[in-house]
Amino acid sequence: MPSLRLPARLTRRPAPTPLVSGLDLVGDRLVIRPGPAFAELLSGDLHLDYPAGSGLADLPRSSLLLPAIWLLGPIAWAHDLRVEVEGADASVATALPLLRDGFRRAYPTLPWAGEVIVRDPVPVAPRRPAQVDAGVCFTGGVDSLAAALAHGDERLLLLTVDFAGEKSSPARIARTLENAAAFAAARGHRHAIVRSDLKVVMTKPATLRLRPTIDHWWPAVGHAMGLAGIFAPLLHLGGAERLHIGSTFGHGLQTAWGSSPELDPLIGIGAVRVIHDVSDADRFAKVRRIVADAANHGPAELRVCYKQVPDDRLNCGDCEKCFRTIAAIVLAGAEPADFGFPDAETGVIAAGPAAWDRFVTISIGGPPGFHFTFMGPYARTVDPDAWPPARAALIRWIAARPEELLERPVRRGKGKRKAARRAEGRPR
Repeated sequence: MPSLRLPARLTRRPAPTPLVSGLDLVGDRLVIRPGPAFAELLSGDLHLDYPAGSGLADLPRSSLLLPAIWLLGPIAWAHDLRVEVEGADASVATALPLLRDGFRRAYPTLPWAGEVIVRDPVPVAPRRPAQVDAGVCFTGGVDSLAAALAHGDERLLLLTVDFAGEKSSPARIARTLENAAAFAAARGHRHAIVRSDLKVVMTKPATLRLRPTIDHWWPAVGHAMGLAGIFAPLLHLGGAERLHIGSTFGHGLQTAWGSSPELDPLIGIGAVRVIHDVSDADRFAKVRRIVADAANHGPAELRVCYKQVPDDRLNCGDCEKCFRTIAAIVLAGAEPADFGFPDAETGVIAAGPAAWDRFVTISIGGPPGFHFTFMGPYARTVDPDAWPPARAALIRWIAARPEELLERPVRRGKGKRKAARRAEGRPR
């Protein structure tokens, strides 16, 4: 007798499996043991090392669950996993379906058919007495510095993740962390580092079924939710009201990305509100604010470079991101060398317009030439004859950027990286 097969539309969905197999707190280390559904996607347990003496043992389980939910939950959506978690708070139960729908709109070619079910949600725990007003995700780049400076009159907790397995040299990472601590201390803020192996463990989420739509999981999907989850326990301990995530894009430009004005406020981490910050400012406006702050607190070294530079140098000085940041600093009347870049007079500025033109063909963080176009109106108010010859040529070059560049379509994904490689003479 032939076996009875139900039509596909009548096939029952599989029963949900646990999001986590275990959640262990050993001193200041939180160990997340992913559920069995993640076995083919993750290479092991996730470890989060919080600052010594943080007091995580005083937090309810709902707070300690937040890193697991916001690191693993999006992976479940993207890979059609059906998982469940018990004891999460009501903010999570509300946020999960809204964010999944948001990513369906952001990446409509992917089904996002997975589901994270919250069983027996608990009430959101009230905030503790405030030791800080807000947290700021802090990397040492332009966006995070701008977010911190926008709230400089508040009691801030600047939060940095030190990822194991980074390709940068140990000396470069150490310098980045030291600069973050120094920036906080000079302005009367607190700084905390969470160390994690998550980028080592999460090696596969962007390689199974997601390409070419998503090449790199962390920036394209994970980072706002992941950072909010990772930092939530420290924010709860400090009684913070808000977490600020500096905008990657600005001045109305937005593409599919893991952090946006639409998505970030939906992230549920208890009583802490997540804010996508400084998205109304273009990158040049952010740099001008950083330069202005240097008059009171001294220059802050920036780390913007996407290249792997040797020793402890923060920036290569001749890639597209370095050039546009160097150009913005010069136009703002400051010295790039004071902000963590090689000497501009012997580097990319001295190379002249023929070299600068190649950067206008690269699309990193916007349409080709997008960032230089925003500098144009300001450059046209400056008298280039008052500048040394190389800088005067740069000012004239920026002033000549056509504003219609803002109307070009935004390109993302493989085309962006291929254009960058071609422009810089690198292999594809």
